[in-house]
Amino acid sequence: MTDTRQAMMNQDGQIEAMQDASSVQWVWVPTEQVLFLDAKVPGKRTADWMQALPYVLEERLAQPVETLHFAVLHRENSGERAGWTHVAVVEKDRMRRWLDELEANGLANAELVPDCFRLPVQGETLDLTQNAQAWLIWEDERQPRRLVRNGVYSGLAGEAAWLEQVWALAREQQSDLQQETLSSLPEPDWASLKPFSLRQGEFRTASDSGRVWQIWKWPMVLLVAIFAVLLTDTVLKTQRLNLQAAAYERQTLALFKQLFPDVKRVVNIRAQTKVRLNRAADEADTADFTAMLRSVESTVRPLLDKQAMRLQALRWQNRQLQLTVSAKQSATLQQLAEGLNQRFQAEFKLSHAAPDKTEGVIYVRAR
Repeated sequence: MTDTRQAMMNQDGQIEAMQDASSVQWVWVPTEQVLFLDAKVPGKRTADWMQALPYVLEERLAQPVETLHFAVLHRENSGERAGWTHVAVVEKDRMRRWLDELEANGLANAELVPDCFRLPVQGETLDLTQNAQAWLIWEDERQPRRLVRNGVYSGLAGEAAWLEQVWALAREQQSDLQQETLSSLPEPDWASLKPFSLRQGEFRTASDSGRVWQIWKWPMVLLVAIFAVLLTDTVLKTQRLNLQAAAYERQTLALFKQLFPDVKRVVNIRAQTKVRLNRAADEADTADFTAMLRSVESTVRPLLDKQAMRLQALRWQNRQLQLTVSAKQSATLQQLAEGLNQRFQAEFKLSHAAPDKTEGVIYVRAR
């Protein structure tokens, strides 16, 4: 990565591959930590359909909508697909940690974009704008992780072994699914990247006027303080307070370096301390995912082979595997959960029931 306008956020929420903070405008975040969904959302006024959006998607989510951030990537406004909306979903707590990391590195106004959108929509043989049944794949030789763009507004990422399993499951559902591995990764089209940013709503970047205020806020405060000092003739007292503040700042900096000796650059002590304390929560989040998926597959595959059920989605979150499944009879899904419960802690939650179809989510956690 040579373009100084971009930087990477790793799986632990740390900024890396940054050459010059003053020029960074875009920060790529791990696609594994973003969920892409699409649905038809009613409403003509933006305020109306935005308010309805979380509740249209609620049955497909494993967490309360109040804890999630919804970033709209695209909405069809005309034609047969009018109202169809493509959305990226991220936990609000994760967004806050990412913004803390940006602030700690002097990147408060940088955009956050899932790194699957580093891939173009068009390869040498496949074009996602014309063919929705396709995967474009890119693999960095320096690491086992692969990026996949499987739609204009969607993608996924993970280690090669896991993606091969997901590909096999996807081919069972869509036999005409195609894939192409890109030989190189072209420079992103920066001009068209803005709609893919997660910084929307309460997490949006500061406006131009807000940025001007941020630039002039402290000079104005200082000017008022100086004027007050002149009026009250307390220059000496202010100087003493400034000396005390400087001493306190030096002590705080020394303590920070003792606690975190590996930090080479201190930009914002408060924000960097908060990032360090939050980081431990994410370090082991994906350690057992592949092993659990392989074990679960032996129980799930016989039902898939007999077409007794359909696997609609997989999600790994908080050391828990979430299987979104459907079958003609709820007993099939309940039996699957009981089978998984022999080796894991498994729980089935019904989300939709009809005479000819039952849908739900099976939550699987290691004992």
